[in-house]
Amino acid sequence: MAHGLLIKVLNVLSYLFLLTANVYSVFEGDGSQSPYHESHKTYISPAPFVFGVWGLIHFLLGGFVIYQFFAPDDVIVEVLIHVPFSLYHAWIAVILVLSVFAIITPEKTDEDPIVLVKIVVVIALLILKGLSATYIEAGNDITGAIVIAWTLFGIFVEQEDPVIHWSALVLAIFSTIHIIKGIVDLFNRNRGSGEYAPLNP
Repeated sequence: MAHGLLIKVLNVLSYLFLLTANVYSVFEGDGSQSPYHESHKTYISPAPFVFGVWGLIHFLLGGFVIYQFFAPDDVIVEVLIHVPFSLYHAWIAVILVLSVFAIITPEKTDEDPIVLVKIVVVIALLILKGLSATYIEAGNDITGAIVIAWTLFGIFVEQEDPVIHWSALVLAIFSTIHIIKGIVDLFNRNRGSGEYAPLNP
Protein backbone atom coordinates (compact mmCIF):
# COMPACT_ATOMS: atom_id res chain seq x y z
CA MET A 1 0.00 0.00 0.00
CA ALA A 2 2.76 2.43 1.00
CA HIS A 3 4.78 1.45 -2.09
CA GLY A 4 1.81 2.15 -4.36
CA LEU A 5 1.24 5.54 -2.76
CA LEU A 6 4.93 6.40 -3.20
CA ILE A 7 4.71 5.62 -6.93
CA LYS A 8 1.67 7.88 -7.26
CA VAL A 9 3.39 10.73 -5.44
CA LEU A 10 6.46 10.33 -7.64
CA ASN A 11 4.20 10.47 -10.70
CA VAL A 12 2.75 13.76 -9.47
CA LEU A 13 6.21 15.21 -8.79
CA SER A 14 7.50 14.07 -12.19
CA TYR A 15 4.53 15.69 -13.91
CA LEU A 16 5.06 18.97 -12.05
CA PHE A 17 8.76 18.94 -12.98
CA LEU A 18 7.96 18.32 -16.66
CA LEU A 19 5.31 21.03 -16.68
CA THR A 20 7.57 23.55 -14.95
CA ALA A 21 10.49 22.82 -17.28
CA ASN A 22 8.37 23.35 -20.37
CA VAL A 23 6.73 26.51 -19.06
CA TYR A 24 10.22 27.88 -18.34
CA SER A 25 11.39 26.96 -21.85
CA VAL A 26 8.51 28.88 -23.39
CA PHE A 27 8.39 31.99 -21.19
CA GLU A 28 11.71 32.44 -19.39
CA GLY A 29 14.51 31.00 -21.50
CA ASP A 30 16.50 33.24 -23.84
CA GLY A 31 15.28 31.12 -26.75
CA SER A 32 18.48 31.50 -28.75
CA GLN A 33 18.61 27.80 -29.63
CA SER A 34 15.10 26.73 -28.71
CA PRO A 35 12.55 25.51 -31.28
CA TYR A 36 9.81 27.07 -29.11
CA HIS A 37 10.82 30.64 -29.81
CA GLU A 38 10.44 32.89 -32.82
CA SER A 39 14.01 34.10 -32.24
CA HIS A 40 15.59 31.16 -34.05
CA LYS A 41 13.41 30.09 -36.92
CA THR A 42 14.89 27.56 -39.33
CA TYR A 43 13.84 26.18 -42.68
CA ILE A 44 12.08 23.30 -40.99
CA SER A 45 10.27 25.25 -38.27
CA PRO A 46 6.53 24.47 -38.27
CA ALA A 47 3.74 27.00 -37.80
CA PRO A 48 3.20 28.06 -34.16
CA PHE A 49 -0.09 26.14 -33.89
CA VAL A 50 1.83 22.85 -34.06
CA PHE A 51 3.24 23.44 -30.57
CA GLY A 52 -0.28 23.15 -29.18
CA VAL A 53 0.53 19.44 -28.94
CA TRP A 54 2.38 20.23 -25.70
CA GLY A 55 -0.80 21.63 -24.18
CA LEU A 56 -2.75 18.48 -25.07
CA ILE A 57 0.00 16.25 -23.65
CA HIS A 58 0.12 18.18 -20.38
CA PHE A 59 -3.66 18.20 -20.11
CA LEU A 60 -3.90 14.42 -20.54
CA LEU A 61 -0.95 13.72 -18.24
CA GLY A 62 -2.54 16.00 -15.65
CA GLY A 63 -5.68 13.90 -15.95
CA PHE A 64 -3.58 10.79 -15.42
CA VAL A 65 -1.95 12.00 -12.19
CA ILE A 66 -5.43 12.74 -10.83
CA TYR A 67 -7.04 9.57 -12.19
CA GLN A 68 -4.39 7.27 -10.66
CA PHE A 69 -5.93 7.86 -7.24
CA PHE A 70 -9.27 6.40 -8.38
CA ALA A 71 -10.57 3.01 -9.57
CA PRO A 72 -9.39 1.97 -13.05
CA ASP A 73 -11.58 2.04 -16.15
CA ASP A 74 -10.49 0.65 -19.54
CA VAL A 75 -11.55 3.67 -21.58
CA ILE A 76 -10.01 6.15 -19.14
CA VAL A 77 -6.81 4.09 -19.04
CA GLU A 78 -6.60 4.39 -22.83
CA VAL A 79 -7.26 8.14 -22.91
CA LEU A 80 -5.14 9.16 -19.92
CA ILE A 81 -2.26 6.67 -20.13
CA HIS A 82 -1.74 5.21 -23.59
CA VAL A 83 -2.67 8.30 -25.62
CA PRO A 84 -0.58 10.95 -23.81
CA PHE A 85 2.53 8.77 -23.67
CA SER A 86 2.14 7.93 -27.35
CA LEU A 87 1.77 11.64 -28.14
CA TYR A 88 4.78 12.41 -25.96
CA HIS A 89 6.99 9.79 -27.64
CA ALA A 90 6.23 11.12 -31.13
CA TRP A 91 6.50 14.76 -30.04
CA ILE A 92 9.94 14.19 -28.50
CA ALA A 93 11.09 12.84 -31.88
CA VAL A 94 9.75 16.00 -33.55
CA ILE A 95 11.42 18.26 -30.98
CA LEU A 96 14.70 16.40 -31.48
CA VAL A 97 14.64 17.15 -35.23
CA LEU A 98 13.69 20.80 -34.67
CA SER A 99 16.34 21.26 -31.98
CA VAL A 100 19.10 19.78 -34.13
CA PHE A 101 18.21 22.20 -36.92
CA ALA A 102 18.10 25.10 -34.48
CA ILE A 103 21.65 24.25 -33.38
CA ILE A 104 23.43 23.36 -36.63
CA THR A 105 21.69 25.44 -39.32
CA PRO A 106 21.57 29.20 -39.89
CA GLU A 107 18.52 31.19 -38.98
CA LYS A 108 15.83 31.56 -41.58
CA THR A 109 16.10 34.76 -43.62
CA ASP A 110 14.12 36.37 -46.42
CA GLU A 111 16.54 34.81 -48.90
CA ASP A 112 16.07 31.35 -50.36
CA PRO A 113 17.99 28.59 -48.57
CA ILE A 114 21.02 27.16 -50.30
CA VAL A 115 20.69 23.82 -52.07
CA LEU A 116 22.47 21.93 -49.29
CA VAL A 117 19.99 23.23 -46.69
CA LYS A 118 17.08 22.21 -48.90
CA ILE A 119 18.50 18.70 -49.27
CA VAL A 120 19.03 18.32 -45.52
CA VAL A 121 15.50 19.58 -44.78
CA VAL A 122 13.92 17.17 -47.27
CA ILE A 123 15.91 14.30 -45.73
CA ALA A 124 14.61 15.31 -42.30
CA LEU A 125 11.05 15.44 -43.66
CA LEU A 126 11.50 11.94 -45.09
CA ILE A 127 12.75 10.74 -41.70
CA LEU A 128 9.61 12.15 -40.05
CA LYS A 129 7.43 10.51 -42.69
CA GLY A 130 9.25 7.20 -42.18
CA LEU A 131 8.67 7.48 -38.44
CA SER A 132 4.97 8.06 -39.06
CA ALA A 133 4.78 4.96 -41.24
CA THR A 134 6.66 2.96 -38.60
CA TYR A 135 4.15 3.97 -35.93
CA ILE A 136 1.35 2.52 -38.05
CA GLU A 137 3.05 -0.52 -39.56
CA ALA A 138 4.92 -1.68 -36.46
CA GLY A 139 2.31 -1.09 -33.78
CA ASN A 140 -0.70 0.69 -35.31
CA ASP A 141 0.12 3.66 -33.07
CA ILE A 142 -2.36 6.07 -34.59
CA THR A 143 -1.86 8.87 -32.07
CA GLY A 144 1.91 8.94 -32.63
CA ALA A 145 1.42 9.07 -36.40
CA ILE A 146 -1.05 11.95 -36.02
CA VAL A 147 1.62 14.03 -34.26
CA ILE A 148 4.02 13.54 -37.16
CA ALA A 149 1.37 14.37 -39.79
CA TRP A 150 0.33 17.44 -37.77
CA THR A 151 3.96 18.63 -37.74
CA LEU A 152 4.40 18.06 -41.49
CA PHE A 153 1.26 20.09 -42.21
CA GLY A 154 2.62 22.80 -39.91
CA ILE A 155 5.92 22.89 -41.83
CA PHE A 156 3.96 23.15 -45.08
CA VAL A 157 2.05 26.15 -43.72
CA GLU A 158 5.15 27.91 -42.32
CA GLN A 159 7.77 27.42 -45.03
CA GLU A 160 7.65 29.41 -48.27
CA ASP A 161 10.48 27.75 -50.19
CA PRO A 162 8.74 25.68 -52.91
CA VAL A 163 10.87 22.55 -52.41
CA ILE A 164 10.35 22.47 -48.65
CA HIS A 165 6.76 23.73 -48.81
CA TRP A 166 5.45 21.15 -51.26
CA SER A 167 7.60 18.28 -49.98
CA ALA A 168 6.11 18.78 -46.52
CA LEU A 169 2.57 18.78 -47.95
CA VAL A 170 3.09 15.61 -50.01
CA LEU A 171 4.60 13.77 -47.06
CA ALA A 172 1.86 15.04 -44.75
CA ILE A 173 -0.76 13.65 -47.14
CA PHE A 174 1.02 10.28 -47.29
CA SER A 175 1.18 10.27 -43.49
CA THR A 176 -2.55 10.98 -43.34
CA ILE A 177 -3.20 8.07 -45.69
CA HIS A 178 -1.21 5.83 -43.37
CA ILE A 179 -3.28 7.08 -40.43
CA ILE A 180 -6.52 6.31 -42.27
CA LYS A 181 -5.16 2.83 -43.03
CA GLY A 182 -4.43 2.35 -39.34
CA ILE A 183 -7.93 3.47 -38.36
CA VAL A 184 -9.49 1.09 -40.91
CA ASP A 185 -7.36 -1.79 -39.61
CA LEU A 186 -8.37 -0.93 -36.04
CA PHE A 187 -12.04 -0.84 -37.03
CA ASN A 188 -11.78 -4.19 -38.80
CA ARG A 189 -10.11 -5.78 -35.75
CA ASN A 190 -12.81 -4.40 -33.47
CA ARG A 191 -15.57 -5.65 -35.75
CA GLY A 192 -13.97 -9.07 -36.06
CA SER A 193 -13.33 -9.57 -32.35
CA GLY A 194 -16.29 -7.66 -30.97
CA GLU A 195 -13.92 -6.22 -28.37
CA TYR A 196 -12.51 -2.79 -27.68
CA ALA A 197 -9.04 -2.23 -29.16
CA PRO A 198 -6.87 0.73 -28.15
CA LEU A 199 -5.58 3.42 -30.49
CA ASN A 200 -2.04 2.32 -29.73
CA PRO A 201 -1.92 -1.31 -28.59
